[in-house]
Amino acid sequence: MASKDNKDTAEDAKRKFKEAEMRENPIARALKLLAGTDTDHASEENGKGFNKTDTELGHALAKKETLTYEELKTAKTILRKYKAQLGANLYLEVINFTPSNKSDAEKQENMSAIYKTRFNLDGFHYAEFSDNGQFRFLKYRDGSFEVVDSVEVPDPEVPENKYTVMPAPQIAQTKKDRILQEEETESVKFPGKPQEYDSDYGLFNEIRGFIHTYIELRPDDEIVLSLYTMKAVLFDALKDSSFPFVHMIAPYGKGKSRLLTVLCELTPYGFYAIDIKSAPLKRVSELYKVILFVDEKGQMDQETSAMINAKYNRNSIVLNASTEIQSGFSSIIGYSIYGPMLLAGREPFKDDAIESKSLQINMDYPLNREDIPRKIKGKVYDGYIAKARELRSKLLQFRINWHDKINNVQPSEFLKKYEDKTEPRLFEVISFFEDLIEIIPEIKPEITKVLEDQIIRNVEVAMGTPNGIIAETLLNKIDSGEDQCEYTINGKAHTGIYLTSIYEDIGENYKQRAGRILAGLGIKTDRPRVELTRKTQDRTETYKKKISVVRIPDDKKLNELKSRYDPEYMKAILASILKAQQAIVDEHDKQDEQLGTRHKKNEEKEDNEKKDGGFYNNRPNSPNRPALDGKPAISDAQSDFYTSKEMRRDPEPVYIPPEKSNAEITKDLIEKIKERLATEKFILDGNTAASFDKKDFQLYVHPTELSMDRFIHLKGIMKGFGFEYSSIQEPYGIRFIRKLGDV
Repeated sequence: MASKDNKDTAEDAKRKFKEAEMRENPIARALKLLAGTDTDHASEENGKGFNKTDTELGHALAKKETLTYEELKTAKTILRKYKAQLGANLYLEVINFTPSNKSDAEKQENMSAIYKTRFNLDGFHYAEFSDNGQFRFLKYRDGSFEVVDSVEVPDPEVPENKYTVMPAPQIAQTKKDRILQEEETESVKFPGKPQEYDSDYGLFNEIRGFIHTYIELRPDDEIVLSLYTMKAVLFDALKDSSFPFVHMIAPYGKGKSRLLTVLCELTPYGFYAIDIKSAPLKRVSELYKVILFVDEKGQMDQETSAMINAKYNRNSIVLNASTEIQSGFSSIIGYSIYGPMLLAGREPFKDDAIESKSLQINMDYPLNREDIPRKIKGKVYDGYIAKARELRSKLLQFRINWHDKINNVQPSEFLKKYEDKTEPRLFEVISFFEDLIEIIPEIKPEITKVLEDQIIRNVEVAMGTPNGIIAETLLNKIDSGEDQCEYTINGKAHTGIYLTSIYEDIGENYKQRAGRILAGLGIKTDRPRVELTRKTQDRTETYKKKISVVRIPDDKKLNELKSRYDPEYMKAILASILKAQQAIVDEHDKQDEQLGTRHKKNEEKEDNEKKDGGFYNNRPNSPNRPALDGKPAISDAQSDFYTSKEMRRDPEPVYIPPEKSNAEITKDLIEKIKERLATEKFILDGNTAASFDKKDFQLYVHPTELSMDRFIHLKGIMKGFGFEYSSIQEPYGIRFIRKLGDV
């Protein structure tokens, strides 16, 4: 129990706070001054007080400890008459003071309430969600959760006082607005209550299918954006120093706005904006921790650059001066706006340092699909909104499942091959998905091409920036050997390129900036005395002249420039990586051939099983292959399709127990697959069949009809049984491959 002295001290502090509050209120101060009760602020210039008309009311108001909104308005009307008595400074404060019409209860609520969307407290995580229009918190840890309406936390300075952490209301909504649920505007895309999903790979495919339904993209870009959405849901849980943004580049009419709208709709805490520079955006990012979607981002300037860097770098904050807390500790407020951002524009940023922080989505290609709705309205809109909300709920469950585990995922060895071959910032961007690659290993066969395309695309965009134009010009001059000279500085020989020749190639637009850009690229310029020749009327003579040259850098620096600005160089590097990997695969195949005797025995064993009534033909090139449902055999003319070593090395082998034959394993497995497909409402026709070769179990699935969404779902189901998608082989169906280990 607190002592009396402590109690008196607390009451003293409250009284002093109230007095300070009254002193800061210019109307209360002016009333007391005219009533003669505030002698501390009296001065010789002030008059003697109220006139006869205002004396009674003025004194009554001056005696009040606090004033209501109406009393403040009345007092302000009275005080307007007393400019001379109040003095110029206090009179201006009175005139400029705007009374608040909030009740004491509302003021108290504002003082004790803290609004948040996501936060951590006492080892638990809290995330706001919409429960049939009512905003509440999920309290969760280690994959399990409960629902709470608010959270009480003690004041760190006065522990007996409590703050209440409340779910942040929707933007542009008052309490009265929230009563009318039908009128609710989802500015921030809050998720609904968590919803279970089949698997992480299945969720990835659902997201990809949703994007595919409403926008035409390259398959690689569908993969990038689906993975980015899943990673964005966890951004504040990640122990990472940076978060790349996505930059969508395309001319008018290619679907940039549609893509941003679709992605924003399915992303928990998504927020669509048309201006990255607006001041309220800082507060929105701070309060809601939004995943930001910015349309037509405009041209780069200092403020835009600062915002992008602050979104990219966890340690960056945006500073604002504020008069609200001048009487407190500081007048500077720092906003942390770190987090995911997707930008759309018609051209790249001119600064390749900014572009290097992004994943590139180039949408400048012909649009050919006719199955995409031209307008999302009516029943299409209803289905679109319903599916987007379902996905937001599933992504919230994904957040719950992985919040406490994502930082324990081991770095992927899958990307090591690129680490010393790409520019460091670029590798930082492409390695962004390394944890998801381990969480969803099913995407490994597709992700290699996706990442390599991102590498080339990023370099191509960088090549078009001012830095890239000058770097490309320099590299071309070095390769051609043109406009070069030998010179010596401090006894050391160097080779350089005449700076004037670079000016001639880059044009006047970049001439003024060339020196600064070269310095920024780490390229040195010198001004040595160079020996030149000139022709006179009767002879050729040599002379020396000071001239500006660009020093040709060493090989390490040249390779660094090429990896950042030369797409052909990077294509060659990626090809060399593939060649090195192929050599490893060839070596493994050679080792397999050395074990050929054992394989031959296995083949003889399988032949004997077939003679004894085995269920399946085990030869990929045999003329006939039995159908699963007992119908007549069908041709296997194209069964040699899957021979690529590149395709074979990606999936992990599935080892068959030696005590069972391939036929026995196959029969059981096929029945399980058919049962699962029937549960998922896939209708198969009579062409569904299977075959073997030495290393592969090949399964042909032939649904009667298949949309893109269902196709993606089918691939996810088959992945669960250990099968990788191979190809579509008409008329036999969709071909899936499962590797066999040694029997």
